[in-house]
Amino acid sequence: MVEGAVSASTDTGHANTANGGSFAMNPDGIINTVLWKDFAQRGIHEMAVKTKPLTQAY
Repeated sequence: MVEGAVSASTDTGHANTANGGSFAMNPDGIINTVLWKDFAQRGIHEMAVKTKPLTQAY
């Protein structure tokens, strides 16, 4: 039975996870909210936007 489901995955633009998220920290140790939102939201949104037309084309 075909369910019509699609899945996708992303590294949210940050392939190096060895630094434990320090890419989103300012030098003073405070979270850089712009970079954090980029990591937490924009990467996933971009994945969804790009996956939809690929799915329709398939």
